[in-house]
Amino acid sequence: MIEQLDIERFGAIARIVLNRSDAGNTIDENLAEAFAEAAAQVASDGEVRVVVLTGAGSLFCGGGDVRAMAAAPDGASAVIDRITSNLHRGSSHCSRCRSRW
Repeated sequence: MIEQLDIERFGAIARIVLNRSDAGNTIDENLAEAFAEAAAQVASDGEVRVVVLTGAGSLFCGGGDVRAMAAAPDGASAVIDRITSNLHRGSSHCSRCRSRW
């Protein structure tokens, strides 16, 4: 799942790079899950103090992948729920790094 992201380390700084530049780094279910996994991996490293989130290519993030949401068999609202759940989980992991200061 992490293939849609790159994780780089520079001392106490971890950089998570959204890597769907061909799709404007729009967030689909796979990318949201990959972000949550990457954030958990970074948060488990006791040396990380700062997490930088950025995007490959010319866009940081084009928002949600509307095409993927529209094509979902269980409807866009179910996809949005799963995406936001994973983004929240990932953000929560990242916030733990802040508490190490």
